Amino acid sequence: MVSFALPSVRADCPGLQSQGVGACLKHLVCNERETRRKQYNVKVSSATLREVYLRPFEQIIHAAKPYCIMAAYNDIVRKGPPLSLTAERRPLLAQHRSTRHCSKRLSLRRAHHERLVWHKVRTRSIALVLTRRDGVASLKAGVDLEMPFPVTRGGRLVQAVRSGLVPIGHVDQAVRRVVDTAAKTPGKRDEERPFDNDPRRIALCRRVGADGMVLLRNTNHVLPLRPDADILVVGQHATRPSVGGGGSAMLNPPYVVTPLEAIRQAATGKVTHHPGVPAWRLVPELDSDLCGTVKINLRNVGSDQVVWSSEREKAAISLLDQRIAALGPDFTLDLETTIHPRQTGRHLLSVFCVAETEVYLGDRLVETIHPPHISVEQFLFERFDFETILPVDLTRDVPVTLRVTSKSKPKTGMEPPPQGLRIGLVYDVDVSESIRQAEDLARSASQVVVVTGLDSDWEGEGSDRANIDLPGHQGELVRRLAAVNPNVVLVNQSGGPVDLRCADRVSGIVQAFYGGMECGNGELGLGVITDGSAIADVLFGTVNPSGRLAMTFPKTLEECPTYEAFHNDSDGLVYEEGSLFGYRSYLHRQIQPAYRKSRSIDSC
Repeated sequence: MVSFALPSVRADCPGLQSQGVGACLKHLVCNERETRRKQYNVKVSSATLREVYLRPFEQIIHAAKPYCIMAAYNDIVRKGPPLSLTAERRPLLAQHRSTRHCSKRLSLRRAHHERLVWHKVRTRSIALVLTRRDGVASLKAGVDLEMPFPVTRGGRLVQAVRSGLVPIGHVDQAVRRVVDTAAKTPGKRDEERPFDNDPRRIALCRRVGADGMVLLRNTNHVLPLRPDADILVVGQHATRPSVGGGGSAMLNPPYVVTPLEAIRQAATGKVTHHPGVPAWRLVPELDSDLCGTVKINLRNVGSDQVVWSSEREKAAISLLDQRIAALGPDFTLDLETTIHPRQTGRHLLSVFCVAETEVYLGDRLVETIHPPHISVEQFLFERFDFETILPVDLTRDVPVTLRVTSKSKPKTGMEPPPQGLRIGLVYDVDVSESIRQAEDLARSASQVVVVTGLDSDWEGEGSDRANIDLPGHQGELVRRLAAVNPNVVLVNQSGGPVDLRCADRVSGIVQAFYGGMECGNGELGLGVITDGSAIADVLFGTVNPSGRLAMTFPKTLEECPTYEAFHNDSDGLVYEEGSLFGYRSYLHRQIQPAYRKSRSIDSC
């Protein structure tokens, strides 16, 4: 585990920090489940904790010296020799620090309730770590900075200091480490710069995307594709590719070039596209593909004056990280745009809102929505559980005005109320008919490329997948196409393993992972024209797919080492596999997975 990560981190971390940006190592420790991540307890043996899960932190800290460490949300209940100290035994930690010959020493630690998981690791780094359950106890244990949400210190810490429960010296030490860390980074950042269209940067992104792809199968030399062949490209991901993970890993690239665009640019023969089957978890966001300019106005309750307005391409806004001086706590958010349908029939209009919301199409009130309480965590990472989906009939090329009025959410508890709105729209596909159409096209095509996978909604933050299946009916689509054409290539985009038994009859498989903005290429609309793409470079043989799998792909979910112990609905996560995790478990149990870690046939 460490052998793959450590060389990269040893170079990346100092490089990042040399530019005045602090690196943060996370999450300490045993943060293997996202679902209900604030509620569960980890049960792990002392040996496993030390040898498997704490060891990488120790090696990276000593080798790369990151500025900060972020703790996990979960608690740890150890099995075996004691690894826990009460928060009141901080003098022992301080005494242990003084035995090391470095100017600032740190024991990796995670405070939860009144307990502390402790491991003897020292470094010059300064801990700026996240805590959750008891902000006062965690400060005493050495957690310097509390990051939202929710806030568990606030006035409680002030009260604890005034009452003598927390010595002011603990606060001083935490503040000093925060100030010292801040001093290592510039106090003022340059203003955000537009993307510079640097050809070297673009070429690097494309090369990295291609180098990370793994060729898992190439039967009968179906790859590389023949540029002059009639090629059928199938799948939602061919036009809406997955460029990266979700949650805190999500970035907005300056552009995204799709696999379909790249294949069309590289091919000299006919290229046909069929959208295949839906693979979304959250209804795709309404944007300039289906609507005109989106206008958003904010007004304080009781006033007709617009205090803030915006025009944008996407029908979504989040006010969680915005501060608008003239906006009071009670306000209304008005969103208006014109929908331009491309198909006739039933569409799915989705609304994610935090308070009472009215939805109008033209002059008709479609729905008044009264959502349940939504926390900041749910607002950021679990929108798919709270969106309201409304079936609406639309006619191709007949524009219709969409108007949404949403109230603000009142503050409850310690955290700020999440404020915002998101609108989605998609044509309601008849799956059976769509697969039949794709089959008909595949029968007459020389070569077929099926682009499948997950996206940032399936592989995001705050929740885990319930299985390793390809979402929706993607598996059935792949099976049906492979049954009518022997030259099918599957390109899968996912950050983790998926069940690929549906591809048993497929001739070629490329695991593309998340290739970033250069996963496709063509006319970028930014004054830049490039001549290939990460996926197209691999498919047409411009680049040899030399990547290696960083994880094992099991044949079934039941083969996974943690299948019996890992349950999303439980309050306890037991590390029953001990040190027999990942590939070790398959070797120990003599199970042949679908594709082993480090797998690649490395040749087209």
